[in-house]
Amino acid sequence: MNRYIVALMMAPMWLATACATTPATVEPPPTTGTLLQPGIYRVADGAEVPAEVFFDDLEQAKIVYVGETHDNAAHHMVQTAVLEELSRRAPGKVGLGMEMFHRPFQSVLDDYARSQIDEETMLERAEYEERWGFDFGFYRPMMTLMRLQGSPIAALNAPKELTRKISREGLDALNEAEKAQIPPSFHEDNPPHREMFKQAMGSFHHGMDEATFERFYHAQVMWDSTMAMSAVQCFERHPQLARLVVVAGMYHVQQGLGIPFHVEKQAGFEGRIVIPAQFGGEEPVYAEDIIGSDAGDYIWVYELPEGSQPSVDNPHEG
Repeated sequence: MNRYIVALMMAPMWLATACATTPATVEPPPTTGTLLQPGIYRVADGAEVPAEVFFDDLEQAKIVYVGETHDNAAHHMVQTAVLEELSRRAPGKVGLGMEMFHRPFQSVLDDYARSQIDEETMLERAEYEERWGFDFGFYRPMMTLMRLQGSPIAALNAPKELTRKISREGLDALNEAEKAQIPPSFHEDNPPHREMFKQAMGSFHHGMDEATFERFYHAQVMWDSTMAMSAVQCFERHPQLARLVVVAGMYHVQQGLGIPFHVEKQAGFEGRIVIPAQFGGEEPVYAEDIIGSDAGDYIWVYELPEGSQPSVDNPHEG
């Protein structure tokens, strides 16, 4: 069996290792300015949290959001570990929500999760390469686990044709069928998110006029609110679910301003946000940069074993 697939009859190796090396009590926060070592830290105060305590808390949430940089192997290892352990604790009652697939292809993921089609057919029918294109090997362990347990996989993303039209032509250009796809929380006021988006756009598009900014921002809100709606609807379609693990780009989950904001507005579901980080990567994580911030609930600093990488296919730089 692939070493990234959870063994349902026993704790996976990464958890056994974490529990063996992590004290049973919460450690005091690291000194401000120090490099965060591999481990799981509470963002609010920087305390290092034992794996069991971490997962016990995640089980209090309806949705667990785990961000990613799309081509970062360590981030995907954290996502896989979170899904594995939550699924081990509640087999068949934990679903997976994925930014990587668009809503019109939900039936394809349903067929795959029910073992009615194989992986190759699923990727072809979902137009994965054309619409996402990042290494499927990063996501294979998570999707295979859902398939083995017969658990649902939710296609979260808005059709790119719709978000592209909004960014280029604006909301007024939408026809009635397209307007019907606007989620109920789309028009909710979210000033911190608008400011975060403005700062991000300013880094790439200096001198952008207000009308252009509004089109781009509406496309972003459509993106986030649609993924939230898809997550909420997954529970409606699968009432046996205890929780959903949502994997999406960091921007969509950090600070709770994207998908989590819209989930709360649409359904009031409690969530937890996990920020993955790579130890020894190109961007070291220092306590002063993350501790005490509103980035999320936890940061998991993960060190890839030397010489090891998940099985990936045709790397993209994206």
